[in-house]
Amino acid sequence: MSSNVIAARQAKSSRRPSRLFRCHADTTPTVDSSQLDPNDERVIVPRALEAGDQIRLIAPAGWFEREPFDAGRRWLEQRYQVVCRDDLFDRDGFFAGSDQRRAEELIEALADPDTRAIVCARGGHGSLRLLESFNTLDGERLWRRDPKWLVGFSDITVLHSLSWRQSVCSIHGANVTSLGRALHADDRELLEQWTSRLERPLESSTWELSAAADSPQTGTVEGILLGGNLTLLSSLASARRLELPTSSVLLLEDVGEAPYRLDRALVSLRLGGHLERVSAIVLGKFVDCPEGHHAVTALDAVVDALRPLGVPVVHGLPVGHGAQNRALMLGSTASLSVSGARAELRLEAPKQVSTRRR
Repeated sequence: MSSNVIAARQAKSSRRPSRLFRCHADTTPTVDSSQLDPNDERVIVPRALEAGDQIRLIAPAGWFEREPFDAGRRWLEQRYQVVCRDDLFDRDGFFAGSDQRRAEELIEALADPDTRAIVCARGGHGSLRLLESFNTLDGERLWRRDPKWLVGFSDITVLHSLSWRQSVCSIHGANVTSLGRALHADDRELLEQWTSRLERPLESSTWELSAAADSPQTGTVEGILLGGNLTLLSSLASARRLELPTSSVLLLEDVGEAPYRLDRALVSLRLGGHLERVSAIVLGKFVDCPEGHHAVTALDAVVDALRPLGVPVVHGLPVGHGAQNRALMLGSTASLSVSGARAELRLEAPKQVSTRRR
């Protein structure tokens, strides 16, 4: 596609007025009117989602197929008010419309006082391109002023990073299209667990995992669960936008990357000093990352690249691009206990939670 065609499409998209499709408009969510102190440095947990609450669907990254999206939206409409802009379905090459359209859509969602959760249509590629205009539009201020749930994974790791920069918890979980595919596969466990995580975010959960060979074999570490897609974390570091607090428990997953590329991303993060404050690494799924003629698995490559950190590395968390993509609250207090080859990850509510939230 020529640059002239792309520019013309962007201009057309930016001129188009935005409207909202609204479902179940007769239900009005109850919102606490208390004001958030912008100087409060504690972790902010948006209030639990309730049936009838308004959620807004956005497409901040890649263009998406309508069939799984529509299936996911219909499923959400059974429980919540669902709204979206009428230009949500724009396409600009492999993006869901122009950068301007997608950035404005995100800002509108953050600024909407009726919206209690923002659910992303798909990952793909494109969220990183929003960072320049997002700063110009003062988006990070909105994130903390009226905290609401951000839900998504993969390319949405970029937006999760914006959320944790403001100490606001978010949900690493299925996008709308993923919900549609789970519905088609009759994966009720994923759908129910996704809803449960948003409606009961402070409930603890425990995950039985495996410790990687040669990682520290005994003891317990604790920290804040953060992270997401490895490739996007590496890109954020290159853009000087990756900030991991002390004692982070870092979640990593990826898809479609050769093991040597995973090694490159991790070594770059390590040499750049971005992993110095990490207390443990929790690995999700690495899907479609074939060994190739090198006969090196993705897990072996990742573990080898992380070994110089000297922190526990565990694997087996059902998170990422695989069929079992369970929803987790980024910002949770993570306690990881390792005993030999076995490990247990316990996720609980943050220890210092701001209760002054809408």
